[in-house]
Amino acid sequence: MFSWFRRLIRRIRIFVGIFGVEIEFHPPEPTHIQAKENQMGTTAELDGDATIQNDKGSYVIWVKPPLTANPRFVHFSWGGPVDPHSFKVRDYISGKLQQHHGATPQPETGFQISECSMSRDEVWSSALERIPARGELYHNVQHFTWWKKKLKEMTRKKLLSVGTTRKITAAQAILQAMRSLDGECSISQVEHWISDHIGEYWKDISTSMADLTYPGNNSSPYKPEERFLESVHSGVGVYRLRNDWKRT
Repeated sequence: MFSWFRRLIRRIRIFVGIFGVEIEFHPPEPTHIQAKENQMGTTAELDGDATIQNDKGSYVIWVKPPLTANPRFVHFSWGGPVDPHSFKVRDYISGKLQQHHGATPQPETGFQISECSMSRDEVWSSALERIPARGELYHNVQHFTWWKKKLKEMTRKKLLSVGTTRKITAAQAILQAMRSLDGECSISQVEHWISDHIGEYWKDISTSMADLTYPGNNSSPYKPEERFLESVHSGVGVYRLRNDWKRT
């Protein structure tokens, strides 16, 4: 709250020339709560604390298997009036919500609910990055679509920033997914399969699937003979592998 004041006005001096008096003003020191919030907002994403210090919290954390199928960002919240050790790990990308041991399942739109094999502190200590859910991330956890889009984009940027490279193309990933899903499925099923088995490397799988559809449109970057999908229900987003396409 006072950081801007401290940066711009370290000391305010008023000289009263007539009396030769120097009056020196200092910005007020932040309260204990303000200092704690400032510290959490700037260092929590990189700190090495193995245990949680607060009774309640909300973070976006970077995790890897076994908590998730592939490295990704998830939403982690804990605490409340009843039990500060209660928690939820919301993996919006795969649509899986993990709760603490013994928790009563509380259905949430978009999620399959299960019991987490880890404790609250184990989840916290396993996180490779911790970002306080503030600013843009201070968002209603029930808004599944918003969170899924946000965390997918954050995950994609993270993977690219750490130098993780794609070993296959989007088309190859879609083909693997289609073959594993019996040759006919929706866009969301393909996205979930790729997320769980390959990772969040591609920004828009739905566009790639449309481009891989035969006969498709002229704007597709793929040649007609390279398009291995056909639309099952127009406008619904369900595709299947072409029977007459040469499988390699």
